[in-house]
Amino acid sequence: MNEFQQTLDNCSLVDMGFEGQCFTWLNKRQGAAHVQERLDRFCCNKDWHDLFPSVRVTNGDFLHSDHRPVVATLENVVRIQKNDKKRCFRFETHWLKDEECHDIVNHTWSEFNVPLDSQDSILDIFGRCVERLGRGIRISLVRFRGG
Repeated sequence: MNEFQQTLDNCSLVDMGFEGQCFTWLNKRQGAAHVQERLDRFCCNKDWHDLFPSVRVTNGDFLHSDHRPVVATLENVVRIQKNDKKRCFRFETHWLKDEECHDIVNHTWSEFNVPLDSQDSILDIFGRCVERLGRGIRISLVRFRGG
């Protein structure tokens, strides 16, 4: 424990405190053998605390473990979103009913006469399918919405 405390001191880490019950662990025994301790905690240094002064640490309830969940909640934090227009590609199963989707996938896979012996070549074809499906589906949606 001395080495652990020395590490906390060397890193200028301090206990952030908590809300809720103080004990975060129990040994699930009864009577005189019953033990509870505060083992789990959040620590931070001054710089981090200055960035997030309104952080709240809450000790939750025992659920399926002998440890309480300890949750840090950042309040009043503004997330800066990138103006990145690229979105994560997600295949929608209803596209399988769209003939254009079938055409795009078939055309993309058939136009490459590359041996599929490496992960890179397969990922390259998947990437091209994603790109073309994204463009094709947007066109289909515009057509659908426009009548």
